[in-house]
Amino acid sequence: MAVTYVKPEWGTLKAHTDSRGVTTFTVRYLVLTDSLTDDQVAVGSSPFLPRLFTRFVPPSGAVDTSGAYLQSLDPEQSSESPFIWYVTAFWSSEREPNRGAADSQDSQKNPDPDPTKWAKRRNWSLQKFTKPLEFDILGFPVHNTAGDPIDIEVEEARPRLVISRNEPYFDPDKIITYKDKLNLDPFYGAFPYCVKCDSISADEDYEAGRPIWRVRYEFSFKADTWLIQLQSRGLRCLVGGRLVADRPTAIIDDSNGSPVSQPVGLKDNGDRALNESEIATVSYQGYEAIEFAPLRLE
Repeated sequence: MAVTYVKPEWGTLKAHTDSRGVTTFTVRYLVLTDSLTDDQVAVGSSPFLPRLFTRFVPPSGAVDTSGAYLQSLDPEQSSESPFIWYVTAFWSSEREPNRGAADSQDSQKNPDPDPTKWAKRRNWSLQKFTKPLEFDILGFPVHNTAGDPIDIEVEEARPRLVISRNEPYFDPDKIITYKDKLNLDPFYGAFPYCVKCDSISADEDYEAGRPIWRVRYEFSFKADTWLIQLQSRGLRCLVGGRLVADRPTAIIDDSNGSPVSQPVGLKDNGDRALNESEIATVSYQGYEAIEFAPLRLE
């Protein structure tokens, strides 16, 4: 199932230059295939046909100075035989014909005729969220006057980066690979484990007759890393960094001689902390980390 023969019919060549100085060329190609299942996509994507966004080359082989690029290929099956196709190729020196005002602005910013080579767009913003407040900025626990914890939340904001760009194709497996993953390598100035990929989405579109994908990448940044960091607290502790009778020892409340009912701070070695400054911090990785470099977004 393949294209077996391609030949330009130069007798069909049409050239035109309008009052704006836009030059166009049209040439019909004869294409033969060896399968009844070959369709417009199979025929139009043959490597023996000129490729989209390549310059027009006349039969003489001379260099065309009009700046005309191939804008479209239009395959049509012959009524004479299902194995015969005619493909009309259209070149134009107009940057991107029939585009709206907003897209025209993109064209001015991105002079390359291939939209997949246009510059990516980046948007920085702040994303607000709330989190429980257990300790204030000085490290003091948030308690009422009786010493009981108070349920309170505070609002914070973290940097958010959205990158959009055109791509020639899109593999949906990329969404699975990067969803909720952390950066294992530096990314936009952030250290490893400080950036999380929130979302990757892709919309199929067309530019100058060719399909492209408009892909959007969304990331959240966290200065103190996305690793889960908690104060080490518990109802039991070690003694001198060791188990007693093969188990942690219940922490006794000095005021009444009974086991404590609320978790208290622990040191790095598992002993009971005597003050807030001695309380250890434990870290856990709740998200898988992979390299972001293969995305080629920087």
